Amino acid sequence: MKKTVTAVLDVGIIQKRLILFDDNFEVVNITTNKLAKTKDDDGFEGDDINLINQWALDTWNQLVNDNQYHIKALNFSTYGATLMHLDEGGNTLTPLYNYLKPIDLSLEQQFYGRYGEKVQFALETCSPPLGMLNSGLQIYWLKYQKPELYKRIKHSLHFPQYLAYLFTKQATTEYTSIGCHTGIWNFRRRDYHQWIKDEGIINLIPDFSTSPVVAHWEGNGQQIPVGTGLHDSSSALRTYLHLFDEKFLLLGMTDTWCITLNPFDHSPLRPEDVSQDCLQYLTVQGRRVKASRFFIGNEHGYQFNRMAEHFGKPLDYYKTVSFDENLFNTAHNTPAGDARKLVPHSFDASGAHKANTTDSKEWSLASFSSFEEAYHQLIYDLISFFEPAIAIAARKGLPKYMIVDGEFTGDEIFLNTLSKLYPSVEVLVPNIPEGAATGAALLINQYLNPQMQKPELKFKKY
Repeated sequence: MKKTVTAVLDVGIIQKRLILFDDNFEVVNITTNKLAKTKDDDGFEGDDINLINQWALDTWNQLVNDNQYHIKALNFSTYGATLMHLDEGGNTLTPLYNYLKPIDLSLEQQFYGRYGEKVQFALETCSPPLGMLNSGLQIYWLKYQKPELYKRIKHSLHFPQYLAYLFTKQATTEYTSIGCHTGIWNFRRRDYHQWIKDEGIINLIPDFSTSPVVAHWEGNGQQIPVGTGLHDSSSALRTYLHLFDEKFLLLGMTDTWCITLNPFDHSPLRPEDVSQDCLQYLTVQGRRVKASRFFIGNEHGYQFNRMAEHFGKPLDYYKTVSFDENLFNTAHNTPAGDARKLVPHSFDASGAHKANTTDSKEWSLASFSSFEEAYHQLIYDLISFFEPAIAIAARKGLPKYMIVDGEFTGDEIFLNTLSKLYPSVEVLVPNIPEGAATGAALLINQYLNPQMQKPELKFKKY
C-alpha cells in the first residue's frame, strides 16, 4: 500500500532538499543535494538556476514514479530576497542574481535621490537600506544597468513563486515574499510603494494568488495540487503561530543568517530600529512581523571550518561535542581584549555591528588547547554579538519562550549557552525538525482540508 505524503522542495543557499511529510506531518524522507555554484554575467558567484531547474524537475519525476508514495500535494520554501526574471515565452532571462552582489553606489544614490531619504524610505517599506538584499532594487538595477535585458522581462517572480511556476506555468505573488525586505511594499498603506508604479516595474509583478494552491501538476494520470511557495523564515513562523498558543520569539537559524521574529509586536519601525538592521516581514495573511537579522550562520560556518583544519577534525565534528559547564564558564570569564575572544570575519555590518569586519585580522586559535574549548568560546561570543538583535526584536520585553528552528537545533553547546545567557526564558527546540518546510506543508494541507486535525507540537526545553 502506498504511503500518502506531502512533498516540499526546500531550497537553501547551501542545501537543496526534497522533504516528504506523512499525514501527521512527521518527516518520512529527506533527500539532500548540494549544487555547484556559477558566476553571473558580471562574474559574481551565485546559485545556478539551470542546475536548480534540473534538480527540481528530476527529483520530482523520480518521486512521482516511485511506487512507494501517493503524493497529496507539492509546495516550496526557499530563501528570500531573490528574483527570477522571465521573458514573453516564460523562459529564464537572467541568472539568479545573488542578493549579496554589490550595487553601484551612483545608482543607489540616484534611487534615493528620486524616492526619498534612506531612513524615511525604510520606515515606509520596513526595509533597511541593504542594496541588492532589497530585491526591488535588483529590478531597478536591471532597468538602468542592463536596459536591453530589462525590456525583455515579462514577469519578475520571487524565488518561491518561480519554483511554483516551473511546475504549473502560472505566475503569482504572495505576501511572505513581498514582505521580505523587498523595498516595494508600503507597510503603512498596505499596498505597493509608489516608486514601482512610477518606474513601471509593477507591470512585471504578477497578481497576488487568491489561494495557497496555484494550480495542479498533471502527469502519470495524476492531478497534484501545487502551492504558491513561501519565504523560508516566514514559513517557519507560520508553523509555530498555528501550533503554539503562547507568546514567543522565533530564532530562525539558517546556514547564513539568524532571523529573530517577533509576531506579537506590530508597532511601526523607529529610525533607530532601521539603523540596527531591524525590519518587518509579512505573514501569509499580510500582517506585520517585527524581525532583526544577523549574519551568524555564515560566521559559524567559516570559523568551524578553520577549527576543524586547525585541530585535525572532520568538518561535522562540532555536532558531536557535548556541552561542558567548565568550558562555558571559561568562555564566560574571558575578558574583552583577550586573544581567545572571537574576532569576526564576515558579519558584513549586520545587526548592530556596522563596522565592516572583512578586513579584520583572523581570529587566532593558537590559545586553545582543544577543539572543544575553542568551540565553546565561539558559540559564547557569537551569541553575545547577537544579543542586540534579540533585544531590538523584543523591545517591549522578552516573552517566556524562545523557539529555535533550523540550524543549531542539534547543537547542544549553542542551546545550553543560549539558555544560560537568557535565564528568564525557556529555550524550546520543537519536535518538528524542519519548520520552514513544515509550514509550507501545513498551509497547503489546511487549504485542501480545512477540518484537518493539527499535529501535536512537543518541545525539548533548555
